[in-house]
Amino acid sequence: MVFTTIVMNWALAIKPASIDQFQEHLKPIFGLAVNELSVIRITAASMTAFIISQLFDVWRLPGYKKMASKLQGHMD
Repeated sequence: MVFTTIVMNWALAIKPASIDQFQEHLKPIFGLAVNELSVIRITAASMTAFIISQLFDVWRLPGYKKMASKLQGHMD
């Protein structure tokens, strides 16, 4: 994600062609200006979702293993 942010900001620094309609719309998404906090919010949301999913996996995995062993007929 950090690499993508760097590359996108590099791409946004290039002067667009006169027919380019998209660069002005990409700046609020990928720009790192103080008033444009989209990248920070997206990164924070992504990291929060990742941490929650990892914690859920660690919490739930023993239950899945126990259920799978019962379905196979093995008892621990």
